[in-house]
Amino acid sequence: MTRVGITRGVVVTCLIALVGYGDGTAVPNQVPNWISTGTRVTWYAAAASVAQSGFSITEDPTCSAGGPGCYTDPQTGRFYRKSDEGPGAQGAPTASGDGFSQLDVMAVDGRNVALMSNLYVIDRTFNQLGWTPLGGATVDGTSLDGSWMAPSALEQAVAAGVVGVLVLTGEYQFGDRIVPSVSFVTGLGSSNYQSQTFDRETGLLLSSNGSTAGPTTPFTIEGQPTPVTGNTQLTMTRLASVRQRNLPGQNAAVPDWVAGTTTLSYAGNYNWTNPIDPSSGNLDFATEHTVSLGERGSTWAAFTARTFVPDLAHDTTTPGVGGGVSFYWWDPQALQGMSQGQTLDEDPITNERLVVSYRGSSSTGTEVVVIESQMPGVETRSTYDMTGLLVAYEVFHGSGGITISIELVQRS
Repeated sequence: MTRVGITRGVVVTCLIALVGYGDGTAVPNQVPNWISTGTRVTWYAAAASVAQSGFSITEDPTCSAGGPGCYTDPQTGRFYRKSDEGPGAQGAPTASGDGFSQLDVMAVDGRNVALMSNLYVIDRTFNQLGWTPLGGATVDGTSLDGSWMAPSALEQAVAAGVVGVLVLTGEYQFGDRIVPSVSFVTGLGSSNYQSQTFDRETGLLLSSNGSTAGPTTPFTIEGQPTPVTGNTQLTMTRLASVRQRNLPGQNAAVPDWVAGTTTLSYAGNYNWTNPIDPSSGNLDFATEHTVSLGERGSTWAAFTARTFVPDLAHDTTTPGVGGGVSFYWWDPQALQGMSQGQTLDEDPITNERLVVSYRGSSSTGTEVVVIESQMPGVETRSTYDMTGLLVAYEVFHGSGGITISIELVQRS
């Protein structure tokens, strides 16, 4: 089992070991029932470097009345209030960097869940998004570090407690709804504070917060005899959306040709244009893109993609996984049913719109379907032949001024 390359906190990693995830005693032998092929979970995340600041949790008897931001310790009966939750605490107005992370369920195969993860950083200079594909893998879907926990494990932690971790129950305000939740806190009263809050019914991560004290420098400046202490590093994550996508072909099997393929080789062009002043700079570089197909299940297949731009010494490798729908293939039967102008999906968080922009003959006379993704700052254009194979791809990153265009040169 491979772990997806994104984690949203450290508390849950320790907690899993403490409540027995490793030997399976606290985890039911099934994936949470809210997870299925096409499920998309989006979190908003922010980070800031702030002097003399931090998140905290304090004992507060007035929280006996309950409400968002108020929690109870089932072991002692004491009441606590969290400074990072409740009315007025849902945003991060002082964030020095923020954006969205999205987790897509590509396939469910028994306890295995195939996941792909993407990061969208908010570029406030251009009011658009910067996209970084974080990759994917197939994991044991009963739990995922920093994303969800088995509800049975939450209940065990509430009933028995966890050594070294403050386990609290309370109410969390998610949009217009009040959600029963379980919160895990470490570093209580210290300069290094971490907390994670999970939906008690589904096990889904609702929020996480962290305060890490800055280091004290070994230097002093005139007029200030005490060494300077660095700013506190603040991080926060909030659940933004859970929805079910219904892409044509997402529940289909992987195309037949995938089983007999080991490598997809693409070649093309990497272009950089100055996004501030397009007339001042424009550079072209040859690029190579190689996809190695790997482990396969009954409804999914894994791959590793490498992008190499020799003249820029740019060489990146990203793992991934797909089901009936993937970056490098699309279910052939679903393609047959698509029509030009059809909208396949619209995301309310990133404003991504997935549309069929063309269906017809390519320059070589082959019938193709072109699917475009359009969102503020990022545009992609994927061309599939009728076997479902990706034969051409183009992506434009607005904030970076980068356009990458590739075409299939060999399948082996």
